[in-house]
Amino acid sequence: MNKIYYIDLDREKRNTAGAKAPDDIAELCRRGGYHRISMPLYPRDKSKLIQKIWLLTVCTCNWWRIMHCVEEDSIIIYQHPQYGVRIAEKMIPMVQRKRNCKFVTVVHDLESLRGGIEGVIKNNSRTNKLADSILLRHMDCLICHNEKMKDYLVKMGYAQEKIVCLELFDYLNNVQRVQRVKDQIPSIAIAGNLAAGKCKYIYDICKNGQNRNLTIHLYGNNYDSKTSTKNMIWHGSFSPEELPAHLTGDFGLVWDGTSIKTCAGNTGRYLLYNNPHKTSLYLAADMPVI
Repeated sequence: MNKIYYIDLDREKRNTAGAKAPDDIAELCRRGGYHRISMPLYPRDKSKLIQKIWLLTVCTCNWWRIMHCVEEDSIIIYQHPQYGVRIAEKMIPMVQRKRNCKFVTVVHDLESLRGGIEGVIKNNSRTNKLADSILLRHMDCLICHNEKMKDYLVKMGYAQEKIVCLELFDYLNNVQRVQRVKDQIPSIAIAGNLAAGKCKYIYDICKNGQNRNLTIHLYGNNYDSKTSTKNMIWHGSFSPEELPAHLTGDFGLVWDGTSIKTCAGNTGRYLLYNNPHKTSLYLAADMPVI
């Protein structure tokens, strides 16, 4: 049987959900008996010059290590996107040729489609295009979110038979589920990055007296208290593992962008193609989803 490896990035533990899905996939690979290939922590706190030097040296050396440590005819699971796109684009074909390996890629986000997040993720169009339009073409199989994302990839020129749809992401957690007390008035929970540049709609739900009989429970970083209303209750931020036990509300809301009425703004339009990880969060917390 072919040996299966998975590339797993070392990460800092933070109270954000950004690394939860990649961490869960790595954990499922570990449980499945696959062989971990570690990639070191990216020096985000260093200068741009130091980061470039680090990529050229440390990242390149690690890819050479991968090429020499994996067995021939193996399968390698790669999670997209990750740092070192330009180096990976050069090294992955070399690993495929020299070791006759197959690469299976789990697509978390297509940044060339989303276009970054204002104030959160810079829209580096050149790198994003290289990652989504060139690097991914080297892969032997793509696992994307759903049929809409698959159709988008096919229109970009990817072979339909190489694309598999994941649908909902897993959400691993071992927390004790709590019995929630039903609010006296209707309520919803919204979890995630609460920055106005990503989800301005949150601050407009109850604006100008709208939805007076609705309580909004908020969880996450970058909450803007200056534009909030009395209907909004911010509970702070928690680690992705702890968060399901803290959620309260009648429903979990999956929405994004600048408008409360339609998929507007880059993160709003991105909803037309992706399966937000917070859907899995709400379901893991036994909450019905809007």
